[in-house]
Amino acid sequence: MSIDSGNSCHDFTKMVASFGGGLAGSVYAVCKPGKYFDVMDLVNTILGALVAITAGCGVYHTCEAFLVGIIGGVVVIFFSTWADSLGVDDPVGATSVHGKRAVCHVSCTQAA
Repeated sequence: MSIDSGNSCHDFTKMVASFGGGLAGSVYAVCKPGKYFDVMDLVNTILGALVAITAGCGVYHTCEAFLVGIIGGVVVIFFSTWADSLGVDDPVGATSVHGKRAVCHVSCTQAA
């Protein structure tokens, strides 16, 4: 059984992007005013980073993957607060992670 180096490179790129999303979520969860630390903010930004990197994981270099992860996490944060202000009934943030991220997902892939 041989190991394909391309798959491990893709896995590493996804892992680096999730670190970027986790960093964005951690900073937001700690610094948001007047609210408690919410683990769902952290989880949703990591998931947003993974959704953002999926299409172009074979194209991005390590630094680019980290930046795409941060962008994916920040977009999830903004769309999540926007959906909450509109009164969208989404207790786990699936709309902002999967629905709104598709636009940024395709844009990041095209920019690479």
